[in-house]
Order: sequence, then C-alpha cells, then structure tokens
Amino acid sequence: MKNTLLLKRLRIILASLSLIITSICFVVESSVLHFIIFLQLIPAIVKLFASFSLATLSAVFMVLLFTFIFGRFYCSIVCPLGILQDVINFFSPAKKSLQIYNFKMTRYIIATISFSLLISGFAYAFLLIDPYSIFGRINATIFNHLIVFTHNLIVPSNYINYHVVDVKSTLLGTLPLIILIILVVSKKRLLCNAICPAGTLLGLCSKNGFFKLTIDKTTCIACGNCQKSCPCGAIDIKNNKSLNNETCIRCMNCKAICPVNAINYSYNKKECAPIKTDLSKRDFITLVACALISFGAGLTLKTKSKPNSKKQNVILPPGAGSYQRFESKCTQCLLCVTNCQGNVLSFGDTSSGVHLDFSKGFCEYNCNNCSKVCPTGAIEKMTLEQKKLCRIGIADLTISRCVTVTDNTECGACAEQCPTGALQMKLAATTGVRVPYFINHELCIGCGACHNACPVKPKTAIFVNPITLQLKAENPVNLDKNKQNDIESNQSLETSNKWSF
Repeated sequence: MKNTLLLKRLRIILASLSLIITSICFVVESSVLHFIIFLQLIPAIVKLFASFSLATLSAVFMVLLFTFIFGRFYCSIVCPLGILQDVINFFSPAKKSLQIYNFKMTRYIIATISFSLLISGFAYAFLLIDPYSIFGRINATIFNHLIVFTHNLIVPSNYINYHVVDVKSTLLGTLPLIILIILVVSKKRLLCNAICPAGTLLGLCSKNGFFKLTIDKTTCIACGNCQKSCPCGAIDIKNNKSLNNETCIRCMNCKAICPVNAINYSYNKKECAPIKTDLSKRDFITLVACALISFGAGLTLKTKSKPNSKKQNVILPPGAGSYQRFESKCTQCLLCVTNCQGNVLSFGDTSSGVHLDFSKGFCEYNCNNCSKVCPTGAIEKMTLEQKKLCRIGIADLTISRCVTVTDNTECGACAEQCPTGALQMKLAATTGVRVPYFINHELCIGCGACHNACPVKPKTAIFVNPITLQLKAENPVNLDKNKQNDIESNQSLETSNKWSF
C-alpha cells in the first residue's frame, strides 16, 4: 500500500512539474524547457507531415513505444489539458459517483476523420480537438497574465511585458475552459476517451501493451471505491470486475484507494494476453468509409483553395510560407503569439487565425522565437540570419499622408526604425524638408517597423501589404551600393528567390 501511495504521489509531482513547465513555455522562450513541447503527440504528428525530421519521428516513436510498454502515463503526466482536468476534478464540488462509459466507436470515428484529413494535407480537425492546442488557447488568453504578474512581482529586476490580448481572443480562450469545466464536473475525463484523437491512438497502444492494471477477482470485495475514483470510467465492478486498459490513463487512483490491494500493475502473460479486436464488420466498414470520405474531402479542399480569397489579406509570421500552407498546418496553440518579442503576433479573428497586427507592435529584426517554438512546423524553422531575409510583406508609402508633406514637418520615424535600410530620407527640392523614400524595395522584408512608428493616425502614411508567398529579400550586405539609386521603388517581386516551403 505504501509503495502504491508513493507511485501515485510521484505521478502527481511529475504531472505538476509538467504543467508548470508547459505554462512557463508560454511566457519565455527557453530551449531547456521547450523539450516538453516537442513531446506533445498531436503537434509532433502534424509536424511530421509539415516538415519531416528524424528528431520528430523519434519523439513520436518514443511516446508510442513507452505507452505500449507501460500504458497511458502520457495522458496523466505529459498532456497539459489532461492534467488541467485533474486539477478541475480535484476542486470539483460534485459528489463522486460510479461512472462507466466507453464511447468506443465515437472516438474511433473522430480519430479516423482527424488523421485522414491530416494525411490529405489539412490539420483542421486538430485545430478544434488537439488537447495541447486547446490548453494553449486557454493558457495564452487567461493563465498567461497570472504567470507574468507573479513573475514580475517576485523578480521585478527581470520584468516581462504583458502580452496584449483583446476581448475577442479572450472569449475564444474562455469558452473552451467553460466547456472543459462542465465536462469534468459532470463526466470527469470524458474528453480524453470520447473525443481526443491522441487518447484514442495511445489507447490502442496501451490496450495490448506489456504492463497492465488488472483486478484480482478472488481478492476484490466489490466495494466500488476504485470505480468511484476512476476519472475515465475504465472500471466496472458489477460486470465481472473488469478494468479497461485501453481507456485507463494510469492515474493510479484505483490502486491507491483499494483497501485489499486487489488491483495489480504488472506483466502477466495469462491475464495480460493481447485483447482481440471486437469491432464488427459494420463498424469496420464505417471506419473505412469515414477515412475515404475524409481523405477525399481533404484533397478536394486542397485543389479548390482560392489563393486570392479575402481572408488571406493578412501578414503571416516569417516561415509560414503561404496562407494555404500555414492554414493547413497551424493548430492555433498560440505558443508563437505569447513568445513574440515584438508583441505583433495576434489572434482573435477566426477567419485569419494567427497573424501580425502592426497596431500592437512589429516583427523584431533580431528575433526568431516563433520559428523556434512552433510545435507543428506551420512556421518553418529558420536561423536568425535566414529570418532576417524572409520577406513577409512589402511596405508601401502614401507620401500625401506623410506629416512631412501635410504639416511640412521633419519626421523620419519610419526611416529610423527600418532595420534593412530600404527606407531613407532625402531633401525635397520644393519644400526644403526631408521626406521618406524607398531606395530599394528589394531590401524590404515587411517587418512593420516603419508602419508601427508612423505617427499618422488612424490610417498611417506607410503600411505593409501582404504577399501570397513569402520570399527571400535582398541581403543589404551584398547589394551593390552604386546601383541602389537606379532601382525603381516598384520593382517586381517575382525576381526574388523563393523560400523552399
């Protein structure tokens, strides 16, 4: 009994550390802490299809292998949304009741549709039901401010700026939390075993795994304590004293509460023999049909995607490539948003998802945090030098709105903030005041520093236009300075080298 309590307490300690580290990752970018992000199963699987790498494949394989051997410890120790459900359940005022549920076909169908869409090139389903992404939206819009406030209170010398969150994005983070609380209070971890595709995949690995939890029917006194304590409805005492290892998340609550130590966690060749699948032919045909329809729908959406649709008139983070690519890979976990040094990444408009809002900030020239932290590969990983040459938009100047023309006043804020030197000031012959002009549009990367610095409001004199495909800008170091003034400001962008997205 003591060993069981120690095992449960160890699980709680590890889960607490995991939740804390994951939450901190939404405040500061740290390569030391971000290892836990790359262990998140669904983002790692999405990343395999976005940009294959042996490191990502190894992470997915390691999680699945560990689950096959030991069971679904991932759901109770690594998954932040699962741990958050345990926290909500701990403080739940509802009385614990005997709950038995096993929505087998429901979770199989949801997982089949989700993974089929992903194979066809779209991560739309995971945007809605990926547990890590749901937690990310809750954390970024609600918990993030509490963490930053606590940090600034304890360590005022290392002040962290608050991320700007508007009302719309706060509501989009609050709604999932309200739904989660309702589900947990009424049905505990119903989300994990009826909806979550990660839980379904891990359950299939755990179902026929090596180590299992079993009930010793001769020792069990059928008190029902284990069934009351099970958050997943995996235990049925009345029905032959059974324990479903497919839905069991290895929280060890049952083993710790059993008064006669009738629940065992071990490898037993006889009791833990592989369980034969009990899917009927009708169920199998249903799953195959769901897979084919979902895959076909994904391919249809891909071919009929319109590159000039209105929702693409947004500036995407450097490394996104194009709107089609970014939309098909991003699950909107908001890790990039909270780690943006320039506070320019925004979220709240469901039609555009994550995008740059230059009214809040600009893309810092010496920052590539979004590229480093993106867990799904929606933002291609780039070095800082590569990021500095990635054109995400193209700035344009309406000189008639500039204060140097309207007020005949010296300004130059846009030229001072331009990190690439694409924008300069020259003396106007008619007024004798220096006015801004582009010496070379090929140097512009669309970072929005000029847009953000412009004092003209509400419509700035200089602004950044979106581009359909992110390009490689000219390197200021390699540009022949003797030819700079010969390049027209409206030079075609099609001659630039493309990033290989």
